[in-house]
Amino acid sequence: MKSERPLPRHFFVVNPLCFQNRLKMEIAISKIHQYFAAEAAAGVKADYAVHISRFPRDAIYSIHKFAKAVADGIPLRVYSIGGKGILFDCLNGSIELPNTELGIIPYSEDETFYQICGTQKKDILYSIKAQTTSPSIPVDVLYCGSNYVLNYCLIGAEALASIAHQKLLKRFSLLSRFKSPSMKRIVNSNKFFQMISNSHILTQNYRMWVDDVNWSGAHAFINIANTPYFENSLSPVTEAVIDDGWMDVLTGEGGNALKLYKIFKKYISGQHAMYPKAFTYKRAKKIFITSNTPLILNIDGEIFYDKYINIEIKPKMLRIITPIEKNKE
Repeated sequence: MKSERPLPRHFFVVNPLCFQNRLKMEIAISKIHQYFAAEAAAGVKADYAVHISRFPRDAIYSIHKFAKAVADGIPLRVYSIGGKGILFDCLNGSIELPNTELGIIPYSEDETFYQICGTQKKDILYSIKAQTTSPSIPVDVLYCGSNYVLNYCLIGAEALASIAHQKLLKRFSLLSRFKSPSMKRIVNSNKFFQMISNSHILTQNYRMWVDDVNWSGAHAFINIANTPYFENSLSPVTEAVIDDGWMDVLTGEGGNALKLYKIFKKYISGQHAMYPKAFTYKRAKKIFITSNTPLILNIDGEIFYDKYINIEIKPKMLRIITPIEKNKE
């Protein structure tokens, strides 16, 4: 007699800051309760819980606490409900747990999530039935220092610019909702001026080894990508693939603001291959970077400072749920 696969336990983690008001958050949570209530009425008794994150990294502890109550052999599905910050926490809270899959339910203007989940039909990501019953696929992650990263690690001028850019979006939240070409130009212009605001970081010297090859020298920025998506658009590192077992490394030649101006447009449009004197690109398995000046790191939108960092690719270490249409309500 064929044994049935045990039903998974479901843990939904909500970031309240990603909702315009509490009512909208309560509506999103009520959809979860309604779905499982209907399942229970139909005789399917699923075990689930909803956790509202209280502060950064709170989700990591909450996921581990919930997982301790999951019996051996029982699958666990963790769902990130919000934006990049809560996804970062859910990824780092669940990735080392056995028999665990990660779902992404985006309440954010960043459309990166739709691309990662491999769907053009955005509404399917909000289907609780599709999220809880669809299969998952194995994907690579970056291991940066002591954190796991799904998309990218930025170091240098671009990481510095992203700090100021995030502050701008928080101050003028409506900016993130406009996706016209003119608004994109404004955002890129702001990003460029933030990048040149610190002349020292444009010429910062790094001691850097990429798969034991010495890349030491002055780099204006270092972009390490696992996917070709970055902040609502294609990444400058368009070659990156989330499940190829490699990370893609791109550096921009260090120099003054004028030199950065000449290469910036080529960089953001993904044309680095046409200008080998200004950019260096390589696929790699591991990287070590250090500098006499503290490193400024942006890893999937989270900002860190460190003296050195080891980065390596972890092939197929994460399973991401990919909702499919036939499983939608």
